[in-house]
Order: sequence, then C-alpha cells, then structure tokens
Amino acid sequence: MERRRERRLALAAALAAAAIAGFGTGAPSARGDGAHDWNDGAIRWHGFLAGMERIEKEGLPGLLVFHSKRCPHCARYSAQFHDPAVVRLARRFVMIRIDREDEPALNELYGEQGTYVPRTLFLGRDGRVDWRVRGANRGHPFFLDADQPDELVTLMQGFVERDRPGRPASRTTRPSPVASPTAR
Repeated sequence: MERRRERRLALAAALAAAAIAGFGTGAPSARGDGAHDWNDGAIRWHGFLAGMERIEKEGLPGLLVFHSKRCPHCARYSAQFHDPAVVRLARRFVMIRIDREDEPALNELYGEQGTYVPRTLFLGRDGRVDWRVRGANRGHPFFLDADQPDELVTLMQGFVERDRPGRPASRTTRPSPVASPTAR
C-alpha cells in the first residue's frame, strides 16, 4: 500500500512540474505530417500529460517516442508501428509520442543520454524511465532499428515481463527528470 502511495506521489509531482513548466500539453502530432504514419488507427497515442495521467490511473508501463517531422529515420521508424506484434504489444503500454520541435523542453529533460531522434524510452508503471532498456546501437542506445520491428518487439516483450505488477522496481531505475524538482 505504501509503495502504491509513493508511486502516485511521484507521478503527481511529475505531472505538476510538467504543467507548471507549460510543456507536454499538446496531443501527438497529426498523422498527416508527410511520410510519417504512426498507425494512429490501431495504436492509441497520447501527448505527454495525458499519457502520464493514464500511467498513473491504469498502472500500465509507458513507451515514450521522440521524433521529428523533418527526420527521415523517424519516417522509417514510424512504419514499425504497423507490425502486428508491435500493435498487439502496444495495448499493454501507454503509448506517448512527442515531436521534439513542438516540445523542446521535454526533449531536453528526457535527453539525458542524447536528444537524437527517433528516441524510444520505456517508462515503468511509476512513470520513471528505465535507462537500462536499450537497443543495439552503442552510440545511440535509444535509437532502435528503423527498418525492422524485431528490436522494438523484443524490448517491448522483455519490458512487459520485467515491469509486471508485483515485481519490485529496479534500483537502477532513476526518476524521470520531470519528477525531480532539482532536475536541470
């Protein structure tokens, strides 16, 4: 019971900090942004604040994708969200999509290990980024394979298994920068 209360307080602090800072209020960018097609018809995408509120309310893990309308890799990466396995797994996450040009403050706050795009971060049921969940690219560990869904599927499956209710949170999982009043 105490852990649940702590989780709610951490998420409430993150949401309050985001609202005060005035970012994350926008919805995900519309589908009609050129070559980008994030499969909005099959995947329920959220803006930052709505996504964090849903994580708190429903206790689901989150998948946070930073992208740019001007990024050709992002256009290719968006196609991975049409893969049937990704669509199926997305139902077990709160899916949050942020255009870094529309939300530069969020991009910076979650840019602890780089602000490149596309960048995919996994959020625990407590709203904290699990910085251990990384792709194969050593130089840009949150830049997942833009051409094949295998890496994304593997990370999503592993994260759902690791972050299931009843399992203790990792000691190496640090709070999201938004949750910390002393962040940057």
